[in-house]
Parts: sequence; structure tokens; C-alpha cells
Amino acid sequence: MADRTIPVDPFNPGQVFACLGLMEAAEALIGPAEGGFTWKTGATTVDFTLSTQGDADPVAEVLDFLAAAEVVELAPNGWEPPKKDGKAEKKRDAKDGESAVRREDCPTFPGAVPEKMALPILLRRGNHPPVMLCHWAEDEKAGLPPFKLYSGNRTGASIARAMTAGTWTKGKTPKIVTRGIAQLHEADRDGLCRDPFNVLCPMKGSFNFDTRGAWTALDAGYSPNDQGDAVLASPVVEMLAAWGVEAFRPAAVDQGHHVYRLTLWTGSLPTPLARAALGGALGDLIDTRTYRFSLAMAGKNKVVTAATEDL
Repeated sequence: MADRTIPVDPFNPGQVFACLGLMEAAEALIGPAEGGFTWKTGATTVDFTLSTQGDADPVAEVLDFLAAAEVVELAPNGWEPPKKDGKAEKKRDAKDGESAVRREDCPTFPGAVPEKMALPILLRRGNHPPVMLCHWAEDEKAGLPPFKLYSGNRTGASIARAMTAGTWTKGKTPKIVTRGIAQLHEADRDGLCRDPFNVLCPMKGSFNFDTRGAWTALDAGYSPNDQGDAVLASPVVEMLAAWGVEAFRPAAVDQGHHVYRLTLWTGSLPTPLARAALGGALGDLIDTRTYRFSLAMAGKNKVVTAATEDL
């Protein structure tokens, strides 16, 4: 049995989502996984321990995969982007800071009507089984309600590519614009494995899970997006949080005001039970701490805000 314990800020919902994402990733890449939180009374931070069978460090295995994974966009067989003004839409060239993403046909699709800015993605690396991420493309009829936070001219694939491989200028000699997991992993793999959620770098676009990258025009006094400014956040948190909500949605406390609840648990639980525990479904069966957070608007995007603890 191998395990790794990492620090987590429970007031940052993105980090909590990312803990479940670590479990989901370990389950897909290694095999059955277990995880749980530990805390001291009055402490503002908690620890999360991930365990898997075998000898390999599970956090390192997940980060190794993300650092080298290829991002592929998926569309239904034969699907083409909608025509505009009677003309087929031209393929959009990648701008500076973006990376071209390959598209493949997909025999099964999570929603009824594909949306070109919200197509699912596949993560591929070597002999590992490919992993589909599609929570932003899901149709509510398929089961879980959609939890798409990003908007504008970004796609799920372009965001995932930026979070994993960074963004680069165009041309014969591309230069790095913003770093991703690959660059952080290359610079200090051991440090990234020890404290994966707190290695920050400037980012210009994300899935909007990490509260450190969240802003509103009211808070900032201006729109960083409009000015082309980057904000400091964690690409690891963003990618793993996106993985974590694939089979989980936070419990809605006040749907009209976008208020949600997350429940941390003590002890080690297998991944299926961890999903239920995080949503508060296990009730008083285990020792828990409960947090509430809301979604705010940042331009056209929804962003996750800092949580408060239910005392």
C-alpha cells in the first residue's frame, strides 16, 4: 500500500474538489483508491491522504500523467461546427498564448446537442487508458446537472491544454506565455508532489475552480480579462477539480443564489463513498466538517468564491 499526505485549504473549494479529483485520477490510472482528511481543532488547514495498492506514490503518478498528457477534443461522428450566415465556419487559428488542439470523432456523446465551445476532451499518455472529461458538456438528462463555470471564447480543450502544457506564442520559435503542469513538474517534481495545490503561476484562463484566481470587477476595480492581465493560481487545482466533478456535484443549499455545501470527512473512504461523503450523503455516520461557498460572476464567467465553515 502506498500513500501520500498533502496540505489542503478547506476554505478553497477548488482544492477540495481537487482532492476528489486525485482519487478519481488514481482510480483510473493505478487502481482502487482511498482518501480522507485529518485536522486539528481550530486549525485553518487540513491534511488529505491518498492511498492506493502497490508501491508507487499515487500523487506523483497522477502528476506524471497530467504533465505529459495529450489533450484531444471530442465531437460526435460526422459533426461539423454550425454554419454562420449560410457559410461553413472557418477553423479558428490559435492566437498567441493558445495551443492548437486536435479533434477526434466520438461514438458516444454526453449531451443531446454539441456546443462548439463546450466539447468533451480526452487525456492520453502512453499506455495508460485514455480518460474522458466532460462535465461542462453534460446534458442534465444524462444524470448530473451541468457545472460549467467558464464562458467566452475559450473551450474546455483549450483550457485543459493551457493547464497541462502551458501556453506558447506562435511562430517558428515559440516562447512560453504561461506555465502549466508540465513546466512546474519539470522545474521541481518533488516539490510539486509534496504540496501540489500551492505551486502557483500566472494564468489567463481556467476552469474557474481555484479561488485564488477568482476575481470580480467589483473586487478588482477593473476586469483583468479586458486588460489581458494574468492572475496567480494553480493549474494542478484547476485540472484535478475538473476531474473531481466528473462524477460529483456539490450539494445545493440555495440554488437560486448559487450557494453550495461541501462536507469533509475523517478516516479513509473508497472513491465511490468519498463522492457521497463530500456531498453530505453519509450524514452522522462519520466525523465531518461542513463548508458553504457561492458562485460569483466575473465578466461572463462564474467563479468559485472562498468558503465559510458551518459551526
